[in-house]
Amino acid sequence: MTRILIVVAALWAAGQEKKADERFERLKKLVGEWTGEDGKVASKYAITAGGSAIAETIFPGTDHEMLTVYTMDGKNLVLTHYCVLGNQPHMKAAEKFDGKTLSFSCVSVGNAGSHDDAHMHSALFTFTDDDHYTAAWGSSEKGKDGEVHTFKFSRKK
Repeated sequence: MTRILIVVAALWAAGQEKKADERFERLKKLVGEWTGEDGKVASKYAITAGGSAIAETIFPGTDHEMLTVYTMDGKNLVLTHYCVLGNQPHMKAAEKFDGKTLSFSCVSVGNAGSHDDAHMHSALFTFTDDDHYTAAWGSSEKGKDGEVHTFKFSRKK
């Protein structure tokens, strides 16, 4: 009986890793340059660190350039957003993933006096197809939800 439970637990754990991998693999499909609604390059994605991280540069070459790094932490898909505000929100993706919507929520904020300081608090990616997606970044300040900044991206051809 113990042997059966160990096998079942191993199969369950493998299934959980597969779920996490699906989310990370979906983000890998973003590698390349993306334009915003104005037609200018608005973000760039690259795989780095031997395939273990995805680096996104948002608004490259502008005063608002920011970096977001996506990695796996065990079975969790996480991101660290190096924000123009000078802080670094750390977010964890929801386990539920339908292939179209990927949701992140903040778990901590680096370089902030407290979690009440202004920071990006959520991110929601909606994948229309391999060449179009929308990113909605939600802010928070003093423990309350703030503005949601929504960006529509198209793959640069």
